[in-house]
Amino acid sequence: MSHSMIKRFPLTLLVLSAGGIWALVLSGNGWVIPLSFFAPLSIVVGAMSLLLLLFNNWAWAWPGISLVAKRPDLRGTWKGVIRSSWRGSDGPNLGIYGAYIVVYQTYTDLHLRLLTRESQSITLAASLICEPDGVYSIHAVYRNEPKQLIRSRSEIHRGGFVLRVGGSSSEQMAGDYWTDRQTFGELELQRVSKERVGDFRTAESLKPPGE
Repeated sequence: MSHSMIKRFPLTLLVLSAGGIWALVLSGNGWVIPLSFFAPLSIVVGAMSLLLLLFNNWAWAWPGISLVAKRPDLRGTWKGVIRSSWRGSDGPNLGIYGAYIVVYQTYTDLHLRLLTRESQSITLAASLICEPDGVYSIHAVYRNEPKQLIRSRSEIHRGGFVLRVGGSSSEQMAGDYWTDRQTFGELELQRVSKERVGDFRTAESLKPPGE
């Protein structure tokens, strides 16, 4: 269960408080409330925990419920390009690299992994934000780990990025990134699969919908 979801003790306190308020309101209207009214407390808390778990991990994206949750479902693997100011071993020319972003998402949490031929980046913190005009964007801080054999020319570093979610069905993303090694660039991505992969080679084997 997500660390952001309500834990059992606060949930128990919340249910007990709601039950107590309900009992007081009924008592104020002349109802006699026996102590057995609170007997199913543990059952109610357990059921609420399961419902919250179900909603947080799956139900928020189900048709119908997603209209109320108002959160785009970005889960899957996204294919795109990075246009970077990093020179690396290619001289002063602007670098253009193929990349994939794998999105892991629940209602409360968001985690992204960026894959290239030479490195992987994982988000240390990521948030999905709805802008005032209704457009969603991802704001994240990440850590990049190049493969061991190329770290002499590309060291481990950290950075941040902002990706704006576009398209009528949230199938495109584009944005900017920057790093603590004074480089920056742009990203353009399109979702190619709802499947979530773990490495660049597997991502390359994915085929876009319709192919």
